[in-house]
Parts: sequence; C-alpha cells; structure tokens
Amino acid sequence: SALTEVGVENLKKKAAGYWPRSRAVKGVDVTRQRHQECLYRVSESGAKADRLLLDKEPDECVVVELQEALNALGEMLGERTDEDVLDAIFSEFCIGK
Repeated sequence: SALTEVGVENLKKKAAGYWPRSRAVKGVDVTRQRHQECLYRVSESGAKADRLLLDKEPDECVVVELQEALNALGEMLGERTDEDVLDAIFSEFCIGK
C-alpha cells in the first residue's frame, strides 16, 4: 500500500527480479535493453583503451577503442541513426496510419 507502506519491501524485491541485469554496468541501472547494451559497450571499450594505454600500445589502437565507446554512447543518445538502431527503437511503438 502506498499509504501504509505495507508490502513495499516485498514489492521492491519482486520488481528487482524483473529488472534486466544480463549485461548491467556496475552502478548504472537502465530499463531499456538497448541502452544497457550501449553502456556495456562503452564500458568495455573504455576498459580496453585503458589496458592499451597501460601496455604502451600505439595511440591509434587506443583511438579505435575510444571511437567505439563514443559511437555506442552516440547510439544510446540518439545521435546516430543507423537503420538497425531505428528499427530497434520503433519496434516498440505502434504507429497508426
């Protein structure tokens, strides 16, 4: 009950079981799987760039990973409009004629 808070903790636990966590980024909770996947790619590419820097690999290799992270972030924010991204977004909407 919203008024008495009876059962709220149980509701939170139950709802958490439905929360998408397959590729969650530590400390970040998002509800859209597409956003989650983008953030995962940002995190992975950033970690790869960090490892490349620590291993003193060529700057070009680091730039490739940073560009991948930037592309994934742009995809999540809607700055990229690849056909697959648009299909993923609009597959969730019912657009009438």
